[in-house]
Amino acid sequence: MWAIAKMELKKNIQDKGLWFWTFILPIVFIIAFVSIFSGDENTSYKEVVTQIIPGYTIMFAFYIMISMVIGLVKDRDKGMVARIASTPLPIMNYFIGK
Repeated sequence: MWAIAKMELKKNIQDKGLWFWTFILPIVFIIAFVSIFSGDENTSYKEVVTQIIPGYTIMFAFYIMISMVIGLVKDRDKGMVARIASTPLPIMNYFIGK
């Protein structure tokens, strides 16, 4: 399990697209929309933040899940899943490592 986790961590650290979708874009969206929608006199900063932050958290969590599924499909296509299935590694440990 730890070998898979280390390998996946190295791949994810090197993936610039994952950094963009996971960290940079959500921060930019949150800052931009809070500044856009809190400019009105009737809308307070706190109301805008409490509405935008949870929505974007859910949206970008789905982006992260999509990238994880793409990684699993790539492993299946490369034959990694078949090789791991022949080892005594439990399936839950494989998913935790991913």
